[in-house]
Amino acid sequence: MKTTLRWGIGGVIAATLIGYAVWLVATDAPAYQFLIRLYVDKRFLKHTLREWGVLAPIIFIGLQVLQVVIAPIPGQLTGILGGCRIGK
Repeated sequence: MKTTLRWGIGGVIAATLIGYAVWLVATDAPAYQFLIRLYVDKRFLKHTLREWGVLAPIIFIGLQVLQVVIAPIPGQLTGILGGCRIGK
């Protein structure tokens, strides 16, 4: 595959993802509201992680990745939760 074709496909995929993210924010979609609440409400985050059970570590890692990639998301909250043990 030619380099320009690869860049073109990558550009279309990136533009689609960015457009989708902008659309989620502009329409205040439930998925966007859920993510914002995860980062703003410490109790909700703990409760949600507890509900996810075995998948919680994988989802937590995903949240940490989002926090690094999207700069305005505060990392202090998720970093602290990574060190605490969530009991039953």
